[in-house]
Amino acid sequence: MKYDRSIKALNVHPIVARLIDVRLAWGFTITEIAKRAKCSPMTLGKLERGAGQPSMILLTNWAAALGYELNLWPKGTI
Repeated sequence: MKYDRSIKALNVHPIVARLIDVRLAWGFTITEIAKRAKCSPMTLGKLERGAGQPSMILLTNWAAALGYELNLWPKGTI
């Protein structure tokens, strides 16, 4: 089954949504990324379906597994 990017889980955290898009663009499976992020595929699968809230450690590991890093920037202009 091909992934349809127009169909998204309702309660997916915005950072998780971005990580899903990156994972799919690179063609990685949940299992591959879970191994690299040092978590279970079931945990990532649940988060990708919008079940639960990810920890910062998990988000950081997940992003790193995809070759990205998380950055915080202030809202608006200073």
